[in-house]
Order: sequence, then C-alpha cells, then structure tokens
Amino acid sequence: MAKRKKNENREKKSKDASSVDVARQAVSRGDMVTATKVVGDVLKASPNDANALYLQGIIFTKSGQPGEAVKPLRKVLELNPGNPAIMNTLGAVLFSIGELEECEDLLRRTVAADPQNMDAAGNLGLLLQRIGQPAEAIKYLATAAGQKQARTNIIEAWVRELNLLARLSEVAITIPKLVRDHPNSAYLHCINACVLEDSGQFQAAEEAWKKAQSLDFSSPDVLIMRGERQISSGNTDAARTNIDAALVINPHHSNALFAWVSGFAKYEKDNTIRERILGQIKGSLERPNITFLDWSTLHFAAGTIADAMKLYDEAFHFYDTVNKAVWKRYSISPDRYIAAAAEIKNTYTPEFFESKQATINREPSGDDRLGEGLVFIACMPRSGTTLTEQILSRGGLVKAGGERQEIDQMAAAATRAVFDGKTTFIDINDITVDRIRQISSIHQKRIDKIANGVPLFSDKTPRNYYHFGLLYLLFPKAKFINCVRNPMDTCLSCYFQM
Repeated sequence: MAKRKKNENREKKSKDASSVDVARQAVSRGDMVTATKVVGDVLKASPNDANALYLQGIIFTKSGQPGEAVKPLRKVLELNPGNPAIMNTLGAVLFSIGELEECEDLLRRTVAADPQNMDAAGNLGLLLQRIGQPAEAIKYLATAAGQKQARTNIIEAWVRELNLLARLSEVAITIPKLVRDHPNSAYLHCINACVLEDSGQFQAAEEAWKKAQSLDFSSPDVLIMRGERQISSGNTDAARTNIDAALVINPHHSNALFAWVSGFAKYEKDNTIRERILGQIKGSLERPNITFLDWSTLHFAAGTIADAMKLYDEAFHFYDTVNKAVWKRYSISPDRYIAAAAEIKNTYTPEFFESKQATINREPSGDDRLGEGLVFIACMPRSGTTLTEQILSRGGLVKAGGERQEIDQMAAAATRAVFDGKTTFIDINDITVDRIRQISSIHQKRIDKIANGVPLFSDKTPRNYYHFGLLYLLFPKAKFINCVRNPMDTCLSCYFQM
C-alpha cells in the first residue's frame, strides 16, 4: 500500500513538473493565458509546488501585475529560505512596487550569499541609486556593468551615475562600444552625442542626437539632455525650445524643471510663468514614491526659482531642507580637500619649477605649440567661471569650451604608465620632456578640431586648479585665469546648488 502511494506521488510530481515545463514554454513565447491556466491547475492540485509558485510570480510580473507576484514569491522563499535566485527575483519585484526597505534587505542578503550573482549586484546598485546612496550604488553598478551580458538598464544607471559625479571621462573611450552593444538605448546615444561634441565631431554628434530622439519620441529625456548641453554652451534660445517642449510632454519631470530653473528663472520677466513653474515643482514633490534624487533636484529648483521671485523665506526653507538631507547621505570629509591642497602645495614648489626650466622653455615642435591659444579658467566652485567665459567669448575671438573632462585624463596620463600590462605610477618629478610633448600634442590637436578656426579656446572647469602646476608644464604659453570671489558668497552660492 505504502509502495503504491509512493509511486502515485512520484507520478504526480512528474506530471506537475511536466505541466510547469509546458507553462514555462508558454511564458517564453509570450502566451500568458495558457501559462496562467496551466500553473493554476498545478497549484490547485499541489498548493506548495515551489516551481509553479515561482513561475506564477514571473507570470504576474511579465503581465504588468508585480503587486500580485509578491504573495507567490514570498511563499516560494518560505519553502526555500535563503535561496539567492528567489531573493533576487522577489527583491526586483519589491523594487518595482516601491517596497524599498524589504527590497534592500533581500538584495543585500542575495549578494552576501552569492557574490557572483551579477544580476543581484545590478539590482542592488539600482536600489541604492534610487534611495540616494551614490557612492555605494556606483560600486555595485560598475561590477554588474563589467559583465559581458550586462542589462541595458544597468549600463545606463552606471553611466548616469558617472555623469552626475563628473567622472564621464572614465568611460568616454568605451561609449561607442556601449552604443553598439545596446543600440536601442536613447540615453547612451545622448551620452555619445555629448562625447562627440566634446571632441569636435559636431556632424556625428547631430546624428547621435537624432538617433536618440528617433528611439523614443514620447520621452522628454533627449530634449532635456540636449537642452542642458545648450544651456552650458550659451545657446539659450535653442535650450529654451527643447526644455519647454520636454515640459509639454511631462510637466512634472524633475530634470526638465531643474533645467528650466537653472537656465531661465533669473532672466524670465513674466512672473506668471515663474509662478506656474514653481507650482509644477510643488506638484511634483507630492508624487508618491518619489526617488531621493528627484526629491533633492526639485527642492534645489524650488529654492532657486523662489529666490528669483524674491520669496526669500520660502527659498531658504527649500534650501535648508534639502541641504540637511543631502549631507546626511554623503560621507565627504573636509580632510580630503585639505589633504589635496597640501599635496598640491608640497609638489609644485618654486624649487620644482626651477628644476623644470628646460621643459617650460622648450621650443614649439609639431602639434606641441606650448598651449598657444588655450585659456584655462579655474577657481573654487560658484566663483564666476561661467560669467568669465561668457564675457571672454562675446567678441567671437574665444571659443567657449565649457566644463570639460580632458584635464583629468591628462593628469592621469602624466602620472601613470603601463608596463607589461600593469599600471605603474610615475612621480611627477620624473616626467620627461618627450612625455610632456606627447600629452600636449594630443590635447592641442583635439582642441584645434573643436575650436574650428577660432583663435582662442577656453576651458572653465573649476577643478582645473588642482592641475595648474601640471598645466603650466604642458602649456607654458597658455593663459591662466584664477577667479576669486568673496568666500562667504562662494559658500552661500554652493548652498543654493546641487
């Protein structure tokens, strides 16, 4: 009797497994109706069939009902506690419905249990990005993005975080490959357009912008990114057209509202328009499940436009709220900046420059023109680089380059070398004239292409002051402008900005 019952159970399990396989095949070809019916029949006979419960969760998710997927997936996890694949799937579903606290717990447990699970690492990176933990987020996103079959949304999130941190130069050389690997990503085509513009390939950049827009006509994101670039280059009319168009598509888009406020709030004479934009910002802040990044972006935008409208108490409320929240999430010590300043002062001493007179007084050779025509504007952030560059470029003799990435790349090139496949750090005291000429020539050729015949080219990246010593070695005939602003004004202006 017992043997017969055992055989019956074995046959039943085999039949259930076969039915689940049928349902799995139906899911793979998009036939959710058949899959739902088959899984339902299995669970009616065997309510604790883990494979059927897991597949039911997948079916709900793929059918646009993630909330319904939670119950069967939780039950599967009860039957298989600690299973990394199930925790990752449930974590991803919870992320999609805004249950972020439980999502974080599950994804952290998944990564701890299975460090090689790159899908879970990517999901954890997305979650950390959403809750405003960028330093930790980028670590997981970079790990997941480095895999051969990385998902497009992981690649986008990783590049987006690098862009926000002004570290896009780290991946600029790989952008063309990322675009080829993820051809349907409008965001990557936008980033490619930015990289092409920065290298002077304006026709190719225009094609990249068009390609990005063609991939998603209904999204405002391409219009916003292009508008932001146009604001930074001083093309405010074109920028206003693009940002206004983005707000027609989505009146509550945080990046569009922030771009509008950053570019136009101070100069808009019609106060009713500013009141409308402020109203849209306040409405956006009331959205359910708003991300921390959107929340903080909108608070800075609200503070800026309220300040422009002379609503000073309201502006301070927005600024105070967001600054307190942001600095709770960012662990940046003042010691880091003090140490960097000390290193610069200790490296680029009068004795150092005296020892480098042969390099500084070298004769022009080929593309190494010693920086003739280059203008470097630097200072503490919010100290007037933008205004200075706008004044210089008004007469048409200076091509405004805006904030750029190349100087960080040159600094890395000057202090690193690769021998036998390994990166070796070089003391700046030991850098040769030949190496200086090589780096200088590469940069000069790139800038010539971008300047397109304009005799002078300005770079207004504030952090260039970190590299003024190296830049003087590379470009002794360049012009260096150090903008100085009252320290209290500088600090207050930083307080008003993201």
